[in-house]
Amino acid sequence: KAVTWLIPGRPVEEERLAPRYLDNDVITIPDVALEGVRREMERMARRVRLMLDEAYAAVTEGPQERIDSLRDLDDELDGLYDHTITYLAKVGQETLTIDQENKLRRLIGVANNLESLGDLIETEIAALAQRRLDEGLTISPASLEVLAGLHDTVAGATTDVLDAFSLDDSKRAADVRSLKAEVRELEESALSHYTARLTAPEPDRTELYRLETDLVEVYRRMFGMARRIAAQVVENGADD
Repeated sequence: KAVTWLIPGRPVEEERLAPRYLDNDVITIPDVALEGVRREMERMARRVRLMLDEAYAAVTEGPQERIDSLRDLDDELDGLYDHTITYLAKVGQETLTIDQENKLRRLIGVANNLESLGDLIETEIAALAQRRLDEGLTISPASLEVLAGLHDTVAGATTDVLDAFSLDDSKRAADVRSLKAEVRELEESALSHYTARLTAPEPDRTELYRLETDLVEVYRRMFGMARRIAAQVVENGADD
């Protein structure tokens, strides 16, 4: 109690980072163990959602603290991922039915894509946010409006697919996959806008163009990962 009082917040932080639903006592009961993994991965999904919320603000206007927050969230996500994959490997050593093997394989695939999403946000968007901050770049209101449309669509699709995974909702996941043409159109519209503004009489126009087009590429890759998770959810629904 004295340590908790002297160092407030530290024990809570350690508890928050530790896995909650990976029980070694039930590894020999694969259905129960895999359900625990699914619940743990919902915690991973919540951290990805938090990173999405932080990412746009960080890259468009956020201070250093917001960029650092992205990196901290990714560290938490990586920790949960490591625990989850290690646990799934142990479950995989048990005698599994075909359905259990398929569920194990899909959970590994979704976990990999969640971790990759976090890494993409942490390495790419945080790096672009750092570049904007270090170079003192200011994205114009018109360019922000274009970027916001792409961000809202991709972030919304990512949130929907994470919800689809949590609820095992194959219909919602299929709806995300059907957004491919819409997202492609938003990407092309954004690139056309940034190209047209390349000759605008603004300071740092070339540097801003590189930043903005790099962001479009990151959102393209992010949506691709969301579609892969959606495919795994749809596959699970088809098997059921």
